[in-house]
Amino acid sequence: MSRDQVVTKPNMDGMAIIDEISRAIIGADDISSIAYLILDLAINYTDAEKGSLMLLDSRGQLYIHSSRGIKHELSRDYRLNVGEGIAGRVAAEQKPVLVTDIETDQRFQNSGRDRYRTRSFVSCPIVGQHGLLGVLNINDKKGGQPFTEEEFSLIKAVASQAGLALKNALLVDKFKEKITYSEEVNRKLIETDLAKTDFLTRLSHELRTPLNSIKGAVYYLKNTEASRGNGQGEFLSIIESETDRLSVILEKQLDFLRLENERRVVQKTIISIVPLLEQAIDSHLIKAALTQYQVTVDLEADALEPDIVGDKVQVSHLLMNLVAGLAGHLEKGAGIRIRVREEDSVQLEFICDQALNESTLKTLFQGKDDFGLGESSPSIKLYLVRKAVETNGWQIEAQNGPEGLVCRLLISRMALEMEEAALDMTMGRVLEFVSGLLGANTSSLMLCDQLSGDLVIRSARGIDEESVRGTRLRIGDRLAGWVAAEGQPLLVEDIEGDPRFNRGGGNPRYSSRSLLSVPLKRDGKVIGVLNLTDKQTEQAFTEKDLKVAQVVVERITAFIDNLKGMANQGEKDFRKIIASLDSLLSAEARYAKRNSCYLELVDALVKELQADEREQELALYVALIYDLGLMLLDRRLLEKKKELSDIEMTALQSHPFTTLELLQDFDCSEEVRHIILHHHEHFDGSGYPDGLAGEQIPLLSRVLAVVDSYCAMTEDRPYREAMARDEAFKQILLNADRIYDPQVVDALERVIGS
Repeated sequence: MSRDQVVTKPNMDGMAIIDEISRAIIGADDISSIAYLILDLAINYTDAEKGSLMLLDSRGQLYIHSSRGIKHELSRDYRLNVGEGIAGRVAAEQKPVLVTDIETDQRFQNSGRDRYRTRSFVSCPIVGQHGLLGVLNINDKKGGQPFTEEEFSLIKAVASQAGLALKNALLVDKFKEKITYSEEVNRKLIETDLAKTDFLTRLSHELRTPLNSIKGAVYYLKNTEASRGNGQGEFLSIIESETDRLSVILEKQLDFLRLENERRVVQKTIISIVPLLEQAIDSHLIKAALTQYQVTVDLEADALEPDIVGDKVQVSHLLMNLVAGLAGHLEKGAGIRIRVREEDSVQLEFICDQALNESTLKTLFQGKDDFGLGESSPSIKLYLVRKAVETNGWQIEAQNGPEGLVCRLLISRMALEMEEAALDMTMGRVLEFVSGLLGANTSSLMLCDQLSGDLVIRSARGIDEESVRGTRLRIGDRLAGWVAAEGQPLLVEDIEGDPRFNRGGGNPRYSSRSLLSVPLKRDGKVIGVLNLTDKQTEQAFTEKDLKVAQVVVERITAFIDNLKGMANQGEKDFRKIIASLDSLLSAEARYAKRNSCYLELVDALVKELQADEREQELALYVALIYDLGLMLLDRRLLEKKKELSDIEMTALQSHPFTTLELLQDFDCSEEVRHIILHHHEHFDGSGYPDGLAGEQIPLLSRVLAVVDSYCAMTEDRPYREAMARDEAFKQILLNADRIYDPQVVDALERVIGS
């Protein structure tokens, strides 16, 4: 049997568990893995039924990150302010509590505990180097007895270890976020540079070549005998002078054309404006400019941190140019205060303690002709500010007030802009995950434009940027348009031989002739199309691929709807989703259970069991993702040749929860959640995590239990060689009725026998 089948109850004393958890977390840098491991250890040691690990979110509220024995709907939506409720008070005071009987405990009189069976609980704060991280709660001992002082001491020690582990994991998360942002900025800068190079090369050819031709012709005419005596020399000198002047003007205008050219590659996201202001003020360029002009800048401290939609690089440049440009117009010793306000729009007020004369004020953002001063000129910087403001559709104004010059930047915040930015931030990652699941090298996700209804590409892999930007299809046009018009999926094994779409010569963009195109629907209405081609195996797409794709597009539609619903929740929430999707992508890239054994056997078994069409589709989809959480565990644990310790087994058995944690932002359906969560339950009730038995266990979970064990036994593992297929089946048969559903085992016998 595989080690997954063995379920043992940890039997550890207090010192052993602390020693084991210390060693277990050394190699762990994933918050979910650490959280579930800590929670399971605490619950198992105290023999409790319920527990939760709460973390502090970006708004300073406690939310349930991991839980046992608590309904998923409650744990998903529960929020608690620090200082409110029992856990909130523990968080505020940062002192652990043991309550043996809440009805007689004076500290928590009138504290509601209707969700719990017993009156005893333990609640410990988790504290890092820089303050509170969360709270660990353990409730309801199975025998109904109160928790003991010994158990309380152990939970406090676990909470202390949790503080160290979570602090490290949070640092790793921040580091990963910085890397992701740096890679995104680098990508955009490279794209911008390429676009600029292309533009400038063509402009140089189109304008410089004729100018040089004119200059050459003038030189020739000035040196011919015919022009020397007829008075044309002066006229030719004027032409030569004007041509030289035109060349100089061309060079100077190129600086301003660059900003316009960047509009082609701008990538708008939801960003928090205050941190961006802080970064701009703290930048080397602004510090140098303020030192040069002898001007000070202060950002008024406020809890307000509104979010806006814009390109982070472009907005950073705008803010830096605005600060430097204003400072350059002030006298030495002046100061600028920056105030952030949030009303119908976000307002940034730059309040200077000096006024400007009226003539300067009127042309402050007009970019008067001072090219000769170079790009560092304050007027040029404010001209660039105006161009960036116009590009984003914002407003900027300046006027003298009682305190001095007041410059206001008004940034509009439309819900549609927020939605579009949210889609831009996430769709690329969603498409990459889906393409990995279905093994497609080339793919695109098209959504219907909200105004015209045309299909436009929101994300693509393996397609050049020019094609992505230039593709806009009417409903009914070409393959994707046909799928949108019909509202039906399309599987083409050979496009050259398909009479519906044969246009001869194939499509040079694709290296294979097979493709898959599936509509995204909301309430029966098509909202987009998922296109897949160029399968990594170089084989044609199959009916199984189509079934998986049909389940996947439902998830994409639900993801888009959820994303739009939370579009006003701010950058930090979206950053959390992006980090979650990045973790999902990383796990999917390393996932090994996508070979034919798992998928083919799941497909054959559900058909043999006469599952309906919907369950067949769902089974194939879940077979591709059900053990993704294993990728978050230390690889040394999965490859260990010696017998696993109790705590290592506990860590291994947490993987259904870490799988759900990975999938939570892409697939939050209860149906899939229950299938994955219970695929290690045993038919006699001795499995994990909930000890379900018989038909309490979802059918597809029972199927996965058999397939997972059979395929694992017939594969080589670091701790053993592969079994022969007949020997693996004997092991499965031996454990029918105890571990496996006998009906599924019978179906397996018929399938492998055929």
